[in-house]
Amino acid sequence: MPQAVKVGIFMTAALVQLAWLILRVEDWNPFGARGRRVDALFDSIEGLDDKSAVRVAGVRVGRVDGIRLDGARARVTLLLESDVALSEGAEAAIANLGLLGDKYVQLDPGPAG
Repeated sequence: MPQAVKVGIFMTAALVQLAWLILRVEDWNPFGARGRRVDALFDSIEGLDDKSAVRVAGVRVGRVDGIRLDGARARVTLLLESDVALSEGAEAAIANLGLLGDKYVQLDPGPAG
């Protein structure tokens, strides 16, 4: 096998690996994100970042998928990856993960039924 073919195969494999690594680090899915999107309005989201965790009873069920200003309030789009049943009266709050930890969105799914 000629040297040029070997180098070509190696470079192709290296580029495929690099592309996969970039997609994993950026948390980008070219085939669309799985789950459903829910919007929540907050008066203040101080310290909350895009891609922060969304938790129910301390269990991660999704992530923050976007933050934008809606009038004088912040509209946060949540991407729920797990099948979480939200009912009327569901609430979302910003919480800390420990004393100096990251901020996340704590969901209370609301009353059953």
